[in-house]
Amino acid sequence: TTEIYTLSLHDALPILLLLHLVIQLLEFDLYNISEQLAIHIIQMALGEMTKEKNVEPEWQGPAAVILVTVGRRFPQPVWTVLVELFPPGSIPHYFVIKTMGDLATANPNAIVPNLKEVMARALPILGQIKKANIRWVFASSFGRWCDAVLTYLADADADKSITQETFSSEVYPAYEVIDLSASASAR
Repeated sequence: TTEIYTLSLHDALPILLLLHLVIQLLEFDLYNISEQLAIHIIQMALGEMTKEKNVEPEWQGPAAVILVTVGRRFPQPVWTVLVELFPPGSIPHYFVIKTMGDLATANPNAIVPNLKEVMARALPILGQIKKANIRWVFASSFGRWCDAVLTYLADADADKSITQETFSSEVYPAYEVIDLSASASAR
């Protein structure tokens, strides 16, 4: 079982070392791991990334890097668990949204066909976000999702039924809300 607790830097050191070791192993040998091992790695990284509600980039960041790295080879299992952590009407953990943005740019061909659902979930909650860091991560992720869409559309093998217009009903209103909230917070 995973216990939820606050780690001191001393307690976090073995976890940090483990996370960085896993990143190095994945970068070296990603295409030789089985999907079953990838699922275990995904669960471990996801647990580390989300066990603290607060943003703790020292170990949540490397856990997110693990998910993105595994998602280059096994995108659907990673994307599925991230979407599960973003139920409609709720504001997900900072690193869930950040990882979704990073994964979309790391593997646009696999993620873009599934992106509209996540954008549609994000749009209704954008105006409710009060914390500046959460507003920033949503704005950044929308930008990364748009970059992923453009990369996807530039691929000759892309599904021709997916166009920029496919995402316009989510992207344009999102940028209006993001722009309005940035203007309001600047005052």
